[in-house]
This record gives sequence, structure tokens and C-alpha cells, in this order.
Amino acid sequence: MAMGVAMFNGSKMELYFDGDKARTELDFGALISMATVINSKTDEVIILTGGMMGNNAVLTTSKEMEVDEGVTSESTVTLKKDKKTILGYKCKKAIITGADGNEMVYWYTDKISAISTDKTSSISQLPGMP
Repeated sequence: MAMGVAMFNGSKMELYFDGDKARTELDFGALISMATVINSKTDEVIILTGGMMGNNAVLTTSKEMEVDEGVTSESTVTLKKDKKTILGYKCKKAIITGADGNEMVYWYTDKISAISTDKTSSISQLPGMP
């Protein structure tokens, strides 16, 4: 287990957004890097991956993607009164409870509008950017 965790050491996620477009860059240590670009106006999604297995690019739409993040329309979103400042943004706490009972804690700001092509996910019910 420790060796598996060590491979993810230094992992990071960066999010960029402008208008109807958002880009998420994930770097999972030495394993894989992935960039996802979403155009919420056209519903197009570009996924770029690179790692030990080579580089790949996929152009798709959110309707064609089958994504299971553990957060579905069957999940419950509970908005809390807890607050904290993250990178200069005043954020509020939300807890998303999945149909399986597992809870995920999110901090979101209402100063940034979230961009998502999946309008059925519980994350899209948050009143701001997680």
C-alpha cells in the first residue's frame, strides 16, 4: 500500500476557466497526466492523457461519456453554514452523501460559476465552484 501511495506523491490538480470553457489538468505523480477541456456551450469534451502507456487524445461529448464519480442524481447535497477562506475566496461547506451512504466534503465559492456539461450530477447542484 505504501508503495502505491508513494507513486501518487506530488499529485496536483489545476483548474482554468473562461466563459463557457473549463480546463482541468491532473498530474498523478509519476503515473499519468490528464487534461480535460469542456465547452459547456457545445457539450464537447477533449481528454488528453499521457503516461507510461503513451499519449492519447479523445474528442467526445458528455452524453457519450459514462462517468461514475460516486456522485449521482441519487446523491443528497447538504449545504452547511461552515465557512473558510481558500485562496482569497470566501467558501462554504457542502456534504454530498451518495446512495451508498458515503460522504464527500466540498468547499465551494459562489463568486465563481461552475462549468459542467453533466447537469445531473450532485456537484452541479452546488451554488458555486467547488
